[in-house]
Amino acid sequence: MISASDVIDIRVSPSELAFASRLAKSAEIGGASAIGSPQRLENLSEDQRTGMLANYAFAKWIGHRELWRIGRWCQDGTPRNGDGGYDLPTLRVDVKGSLLRTNLQPLDHHLWVRQPEWHDGWTYVLALVKQSLDVVTLVGWATSEMFPPEWVNGTHGKPRRELRANLLKPLPPLHWERERGI
Repeated sequence: MISASDVIDIRVSPSELAFASRLAKSAEIGGASAIGSPQRLENLSEDQRTGMLANYAFAKWIGHRELWRIGRWCQDGTPRNGDGGYDLPTLRVDVKGSLLRTNLQPLDHHLWVRQPEWHDGWTYVLALVKQSLDVVTLVGWATSEMFPPEWVNGTHGKPRRELRANLLKPLPPLHWERERGI
């Protein structure tokens, strides 16, 4: 069971924020929001930046910021296509980012996956981006098998699967070995 002490805060420096914001701006070329309502176009920049920061924070946490950058470079080659759930190339992990607009604790949120973004056999990570944009909280993860099988009506009647954050699994501690004279 996940607890509040399991969530991981990833600091985002001003230069990292500027870089992610530039990439998010280039991702707006398609002019569409994954949420799918006309009102969301007003928030397209915010949505793109939130998702970009969530993905970047996960890559930073696992120690592979360069892999995130390679993935972004590939995506920039086909800006009107989604990433197919591959936030990092060849890794079946889809990081779902949300901008924090409430005072809810991280474990009081939900991990939502919209129907077009759903993949059986995938792992989903919940990342909450603070409005100050300088901290991303990696809450936890769930495999597609952990979600209830039924679709619920989400924002604007769009089907999604959802799981309460307190039912997520904590991200495991990562201990990278230092180079041993190789």
